[in-house]
Amino acid sequence: MIDLFFTEELNISVQKGDFVFATPLTSQSSYNVPSSNFTGSNVFVGVIEEVDRPDKRIRVDNSSTGLVPTSGDYIAFAKDNQTNASSIKGYYAATTFTNNSRQKAELFAVGAEIQQSSK
Repeated sequence: MIDLFFTEELNISVQKGDFVFATPLTSQSSYNVPSSNFTGSNVFVGVIEEVDRPDKRIRVDNSSTGLVPTSGDYIAFAKDNQTNASSIKGYYAATTFTNNSRQKAELFAVGAEIQQSSK
């Protein structure tokens, strides 16, 4: 397990189970570019085990790779597409649309991509 600390707020979408990737960067002129030992793609580091937003920290299980990003590496995360499907699943949804304006408003269309979760 490794802890990765960030200076900026964590992305609102990052969560336990996401995959972490690192890309080593070097500074040339005023641009950050991949370092000379860069293999051409992000390097898989591990799976997020814990997200601590107040401390701007994520805990990563890197036991399968043994890789530890260095300070200054570009860190990215990706969702597990087996867990995070692109559409809503279920049988029922309720929505409420509210117009807080004092003027008349017309709703043109509402769309949703949904998928039945089981049969």
